[in-house]
Amino acid sequence: MLTLTDYQKLDRDMIVQAIYDWIFQTDSGFLQKLAVNTVKGNGIKYNIKTERAGVSFQDPEDDIPETTPKIEQRSAAIYLAIKDCYLLKWAKETNATQDPWALQMKSDVEDFVAAINQMLVLGQTTTKGNTKQPKGMLRLIAELESELTTDLDGVNNSQVIANHATSGALGQDKFDELIDAVERPNFLMMSKRARRKLNTLIRASGSIVRIEQPELGKFVQFYNEIPIFINTNIPDNLDDNSSSVCNIAAWDAAQARGSGDDNTLIFCGRAMDESGFCINQAIPITQEPVGTHQKKDVEIRRIKWYYGHAAYDKYSLAVLTGVNPDE
Repeated sequence: MLTLTDYQKLDRDMIVQAIYDWIFQTDSGFLQKLAVNTVKGNGIKYNIKTERAGVSFQDPEDDIPETTPKIEQRSAAIYLAIKDCYLLKWAKETNATQDPWALQMKSDVEDFVAAINQMLVLGQTTTKGNTKQPKGMLRLIAELESELTTDLDGVNNSQVIANHATSGALGQDKFDELIDAVERPNFLMMSKRARRKLNTLIRASGSIVRIEQPELGKFVQFYNEIPIFINTNIPDNLDDNSSSVCNIAAWDAAQARGSGDDNTLIFCGRAMDESGFCINQAIPITQEPVGTHQKKDVEIRRIKWYYGHAAYDKYSLAVLTGVNPDE
């Protein structure tokens, strides 16, 4: 299994290595551990098992019935994430105490990572989504019901754990139900608001919160030995869980958080191997010099990534909907 950390070590371009460093400094630690598959072409079709095959229990001389799993096909296209960095030549020549180009590149990489983390969750969903974006976890989980499904239906999709329709109160039983929906889970992902609520529940139960610092400056909290990652793009202003269905495709990020619009989501999944939730990429993250702008005194550096997301196993992703951390 290769991760983004491995691709950083393999790349001989010192600027690209620095870009990876800035990505890892900006990210919560999740991206660098996410498994990466190399895909040739502009996308792939892949099979997921949506129902297990039956097993026959019988006498030795009985006829053996045919028992096959239910296999459905899903698509994972490759998308283009791209950003031009405008590096002022005047700033470079007139600043003797700093490296303005490095500072500008770092700032642009931070913006690039923010967009990648947003697509990781919300890609091709919400009122601002479009088909030029990679499918995020919400869309991939919705499609575990059917390829055309765009909402999170807790009745018809086993990977959607619907919390209480109106109160939204988070209990450890529902949290554990979310974890049980994933085979070999190795990550939890939530908003800061949801983590504060989880910490309250853990302390109330008398449990000890374990925190590790695997890398300099990064603190990772664990629940039942599963690391918790924060993604600030997970919404905290979703509608109440009416009929156990969360219509994420119609969610408007601009709506005010208040009564009836104060819910969030919590994810659980398996993402550190290629058989679960992972990144598909045609080429690794790269940079290329575009040259001098024709009408401005700037040098242009282009950052780009040909990539997408896929969930190769139905039981590698699940989401808990209808959570109100204030209850």
